[in-house]
Amino acid sequence: MSASIPKQSTPRRLLRTIGASEGPAIRDWLFVRLGTGGGDAGGLIGCALAKGSAMDRRQLILGMGGLVALGACRAADGKPRQSAARADLYRCEGCEGVFERQPTASSARIAPPGEPGEPLVLAGTVIALDGRVAAGVTIYAYHTNSAGFYANGTPETEWSRRHGRLRGWAKTGADGRYRFETIKPAPYPDRSLPAHVHLTVLEPGRRPYWIDDIVFDDDALVDAAYRRRMENRGGDGIVRLAREPDGRLLAVRDILLERHPA
Repeated sequence: MSASIPKQSTPRRLLRTIGASEGPAIRDWLFVRLGTGGGDAGGLIGCALAKGSAMDRRQLILGMGGLVALGACRAADGKPRQSAARADLYRCEGCEGVFERQPTASSARIAPPGEPGEPLVLAGTVIALDGRVAAGVTIYAYHTNSAGFYANGTPETEWSRRHGRLRGWAKTGADGRYRFETIKPAPYPDRSLPAHVHLTVLEPGRRPYWIDDIVFDDDALVDAAYRRRMENRGGDGIVRLAREPDGRLLAVRDILLERHPA
């Protein structure tokens, strides 16, 4: 049975409706994914429905087994997806770091237990150009420590030195999902940039590329000027923090794969 979305549904009303029929866990997941401060939830889910998907509502919401509502027609922030490959897609200092491990799991730990800082889970779904989840995609993530430094790197390679100790690799499974357990990074000590997590994407048979950093919506340094400079590479990198049931911070960053040059 396909979902029926009321024509005049506001994001908040739509989320309440879905929550009532699917349970509070699904509703809470949607609040994290879509937000309620102006995100067009009806438009995003309606976009997937317009594709003629016949999956049931739970599959549509969770993005399991078919078309994913998020990013099927546009990025989660409302900006259109790239209609052509970026000329500088592969201009990517440090992307070589993605090759330093060959992950097989979709979940990885960046910060070891006891690392100073607030525990944070980074998670999301990787979405292909056709709107379906993408398996076999490697995500390389690295970030500063709780003092704002890329500290305690190891001497093996240039990138193991420069990117510091807090880095990890995950590879999406059949459901397109990835997950990192870490801590919330701090801004650089000079506060020239907000707290952020760097992400590099490696698709099977393709060259790696970087996407917009994960930054946090409530960070004072993520101001109007910063938001205007974001390029929407791989979708919107600005995330709204929530909490896991165990109290850890949760940041959901879905990744929309980029178009490649011919």
